[in-house]
Amino acid sequence: GEPALIPDADLRCEIPVQRAREDEMDAVCRAFVRPFDLAGGPLFRFEIARTEDADYLFVDIHHIIFDGASADVFLRQVARAYVGDELKPEAVSSFALSDRERRFIESDAFNAAREHFASFLDGNELDSNILFDHKPDPDATTASAGRVVLDRTDALTVEGAEHFARGEAITEGTIFLGAFGYALSKFTGQTESHFATVNKGRHDPRLNNTIGMLVRTLPVYARFDERADIAEALRALQDQFYQSMRHDEYPFERMAREFGVKSDILYVYQAETLNGFRLGDCDARLETLETGCALANISAMVFRRGGGYTLSIDYRSDLYDRATIERFAHVFEAVLRGMVRCKTLSEIRLVSEADEMFIKRMNATESDYDRRKSLVDLLRAQAAKTPDQTAMVYRDRAYTYRALGRLTDNLAGYIRGLGIGREDVVSILIPRNEYMAIASIGVSKAGAAYQPLDPAYPPERLSFMVKDAGAKLLIADEAFVGLVRDYDGPVLLTKDIPALPEAALDFDGPRPSDLFILLYTSGTTGLPKGCMLEHRNIVAFCHWYCRYYDLNESSRVTAYASYGFDANM
Repeated sequence: GEPALIPDADLRCEIPVQRAREDEMDAVCRAFVRPFDLAGGPLFRFEIARTEDADYLFVDIHHIIFDGASADVFLRQVARAYVGDELKPEAVSSFALSDRERRFIESDAFNAAREHFASFLDGNELDSNILFDHKPDPDATTASAGRVVLDRTDALTVEGAEHFARGEAITEGTIFLGAFGYALSKFTGQTESHFATVNKGRHDPRLNNTIGMLVRTLPVYARFDERADIAEALRALQDQFYQSMRHDEYPFERMAREFGVKSDILYVYQAETLNGFRLGDCDARLETLETGCALANISAMVFRRGGGYTLSIDYRSDLYDRATIERFAHVFEAVLRGMVRCKTLSEIRLVSEADEMFIKRMNATESDYDRRKSLVDLLRAQAAKTPDQTAMVYRDRAYTYRALGRLTDNLAGYIRGLGIGREDVVSILIPRNEYMAIASIGVSKAGAAYQPLDPAYPPERLSFMVKDAGAKLLIADEAFVGLVRDYDGPVLLTKDIPALPEAALDFDGPRPSDLFILLYTSGTTGLPKGCMLEHRNIVAFCHWYCRYYDLNESSRVTAYASYGFDANM
């Protein structure tokens, strides 16, 4: 009932050789990458392809029995065999390590390891996932991968990393570990980050020639003080990680069960792993063949190549857009650059010149428009331009600009007939429906201001607001009239608005400086307070809104907010 390594002395390793042309190699590569039979095995596969120009060795070994360090061991052995040297045997086999892990669970060291990880994982519910661009599919069993690569990033050279590491008593790997953790915290708007990384798991020199899956997945919890000295912050993170390495035999699977740890975000410092190796008198180049499946939501790897570093980020393309991961990659690069040049974290410049230009465009709020117009002027102009275009939809009821204009003109005529006009207030108490627009516009055309009331408010608050506003009229749904107990002025029921007589509006509409709406605060610090907004305020907002969201005559906008909330305007 438990997973186990089973040795098979009779297992043969067949290595087929095929002839191919160079222009066929892409297809050969794609055909080589395919799933293993986990139940029947074997969990390795080799092939050789010979072309007119070169010989290609294909190697695929399942990660359950093989890790990156094993790849180095394997390739060194291939190189020895290639020139006829004797192979180096394993000092310790994976089978011996499996027995050791079984004994570890029953030891005092196991309990000490659990205490270490519990010290920063128990009760830690920090989520460092970058906000998804797309909703996850709960039924998905696999996820396709995208990839963003910053090849030979100019943020840090090998020489610069080595110099900084020596001077601050840290490792190169710590620089990148800290940069990733800090970039993740800033990108998610937090002062801490939580992710997973890996450790080679080869502390014992006798394991240097062992082939197997020795890599340990370790959780990293990084907390950042913006005022902290960068070198001190990195040393503290390194100390925590070294402690985790000392206890790395504690299974990640147990951490997941006990503390809810996940490896949704994975960071790996690969150093010079999988760069290439010496084969006889030539340099053999390595290329990785991708499965097309994501290892995690986001998995970032740093490779040391030549005099610089390459950052490669794989991501679940069903969760993230490429642009999001590219932005994160550039933030990581900016943090990396700042880590070795700045004194404190707060000095690190996170935005690129392109980001700054984008921010400036976002904040370019100055705009030319006709400031002599009221909201009613804008509505009338649009109605004249597109009278038969849909202006408003509520469920199965749609209104053209012409129909909306007729209804609201008749309502405005009725309101003016009551002697209500400029600077007067009309209270409106209705459920979510089309009268949120009809009643508001009708009041505006009459030159008065409207006071939106949410029927979910307590009756005492509604009565206070209507009285405080000095409302001259209450437009209400029949079911809600009783909520305003102390109001004794005229009432117009929304059901009667469609039957109002035709009105010829022979009065001037509102001016830009006239009161448009009377909104009230929540009253959490005392009595609710009325906030007055004029037509010029909402007109300015409408011009910005249309420009910012690039709206045109075919756009549709949802009235999502509560009627009594300012966003509803």
